[in-house]
Amino acid sequence: MKSRSRLVIDQCKPISTIRANIYLILLTHIISYAGILFPSVTTVIGNTLPVPDALAAWKLRTGKNGVETMRAAQIVGTLVHYRVLNTLSPSLLQPPEFDPDNLPKGAIEKIELAELMWSEFAANLKIGYPRHIEKLLFNREHRFCGTPDMVCPVDDIYTLVDLKTSRELHEAHRIQLGGYHELLGRTPERGMLVSIHPGYGNHFMRAHSHIIERRELDNHADRFLELVKEFHKRNLTEKLAEEFGVLGEEKQIVGND
Repeated sequence: MKSRSRLVIDQCKPISTIRANIYLILLTHIISYAGILFPSVTTVIGNTLPVPDALAAWKLRTGKNGVETMRAAQIVGTLVHYRVLNTLSPSLLQPPEFDPDNLPKGAIEKIELAELMWSEFAANLKIGYPRHIEKLLFNREHRFCGTPDMVCPVDDIYTLVDLKTSRELHEAHRIQLGGYHELLGRTPERGMLVSIHPGYGNHFMRAHSHIIERRELDNHADRFLELVKEFHKRNLTEKLAEEFGVLGEEKQIVGND
């Protein structure tokens, strides 16, 4: 196990080259950089935005089985991200660490189907250069960090792209894009959420996207800043770090932000 003192991130490097130095504290992404703890965009949202009623009811109804289902979906989502983004990246991305002998049932089939869904969807897009894929970014002013999936020209429009393997796109996904927009200095001209859900409910097994225009993207960034302000006002970075044992056992990250 690496010591906490080695959790130092070079923000000029792509996240794929420093993945071994980033740790998941249970379900919370807390990254130490230059002696400062930075919560990730998803950590901020997950600890400040109310859980949708339908999701809360599902968690209550499914209990432990629900946790296992979510964990399996996270593994599939991580591998789908890697497989798709690796085909788009100018340089080879480092594969995420996982135990191939303990993949969830049906994971390989879902991953392969998601790749086909993406290929069919992307065939109608003009994805240009420069492409910035999985770059870990820090915002010192508001003290948070995040890893946008991809920022590049899409159909000649500078676009912030985020891939999802969930069946539906939610408010949290839009606010997450707003957090990444803020990390990028609000330079993207629009956002694009792409749902690649290779499972139940997607009857035609087709990817679909939602375009977020610049003004709406700015509004989501404003909403995210309200959440990160609340997050720090409640001292949640330090509380989460203490609660989940930063000084104790640290587990290597598996999921993506």
